[in-house]
Amino acid sequence: MSMAWKPPKLTGRTASQGSAGLVLLVIVIAVVSAVLDERGRRSPESHLVPGEPLPDYAARSLDGAEVSIGEFRGRVVLLSFWATWCSGCVDQLPDLQALKDELGEQGLELISVSVDDQDRAWVQSFLDGGEHDWLNLFDDPAHINQVFGWGSRIPKTVLVNRDGTVGVWWRGRVDPTSPENRALIDEAMSGRAVWRPEG
Repeated sequence: MSMAWKPPKLTGRTASQGSAGLVLLVIVIAVVSAVLDERGRRSPESHLVPGEPLPDYAARSLDGAEVSIGEFRGRVVLLSFWATWCSGCVDQLPDLQALKDELGEQGLELISVSVDDQDRAWVQSFLDGGEHDWLNLFDDPAHINQVFGWGSRIPKTVLVNRDGTVGVWWRGRVDPTSPENRALIDEAMSGRAVWRPEG
């Protein structure tokens, strides 16, 4: 009578070594995953360096005219990249509008850049549904990443000083009413060039 082969049972020291090896493997996998996750959050490295000039960037407005951000030197620019399908982007629009309403006459220029797959008319119809009276541009995400080197995640927002240098940039939804962010905006509005690495 033939018996099916069964692996030998691990006992004593052999079992302990097997358990220790399994635990070590789990730890290694966890560490590697954490490192890769951190790299994913940080990569790719942005071309934006606080204190240095904003890279040359131009895009088309929703009516088709080419607009260069360099044209706004002398004003503080809040440049926001967004899409209609991005809930975090849409949620921050009222806060950005309130900031523009308050500081627009003092020299704040609010400019948003849509990365929607839809055409300009679709984005314009979306914006017409609310109170969004700032300059809206439209661009290809690949072009944006080529200029700024920061991947495709949105929203992202850049504070540009009056002298055209990068003040600070934010990943994800930005709250312009938070004390820290408002202090940066107010300092830039006062005419002093501010800079702070993105946090």
